[in-house]
Amino acid sequence: MLDVRRSVGGAEFTTLDDGSLLLTGTNPDRETLALVALTDLVGITGVRLEALSDPSLPVKGPGRAENGNFVLNEFTLSAIP
Repeated sequence: MLDVRRSVGGAEFTTLDDGSLLLTGTNPDRETLALVALTDLVGITGVRLEALSDPSLPVKGPGRAENGNFVLNEFTLSAIP
């Protein structure tokens, strides 16, 4: 379950029917996002991060840049029992 969604740059999060997140609103040149998910699963050995296209994004995405570009510079994961 996604418990916390935070955008340093002011983006807004919308949960779509498939459970994915769509960012809207403010679109700064650089953005930092924080997501906290709570689960009772044990033995997790991987996490998948997907950048998906959407008709509402420029050039159908997957990014929000004018050319639909998406750039990920860093991904950090922490797990706490």
